[in-house]
Amino acid sequence: MGMFYDMFGADAKLADLPWINKNIREGHGPLGALYPKSGFNPEKQGQQEGDTPSFLYLVSAAHGLNNPEKPDQESWGGKFTRSDITKNHWFDDPTGTQCVSKWRPQAQKEFAERADWMLNLVSKN
Repeated sequence: MGMFYDMFGADAKLADLPWINKNIREGHGPLGALYPKSGFNPEKQGQQEGDTPSFLYLVSAAHGLNNPEKPDQESWGGKFTRSDITKNHWFDDPTGTQCVSKWRPQAQKEFAERADWMLNLVSKN
């Protein structure tokens, strides 16, 4: 789960390498330790994942923030538009990055909480 740490309009400190180390990589068991220092570009350390639209869209729906049957609503994964209403093919809406940046604090909080689950699993075994 996650998003680019330096996405336009987002607070980069919520997903830069110090945040990742504190909330995910360090002290969160062997799985957390495997989380990479960077994504596809090792020159830009921090969280860089490409699943934001597809995954976070569903996670925010689980929190009741959007309806998964209506992709044109804002969500943690952005906002989508359909250029041809005869086809069920959705594209990123131009305002989608603003939605992702707006909800970043909540999404990152949940990411850290999920990493804490790893601690609970280790302590129970």
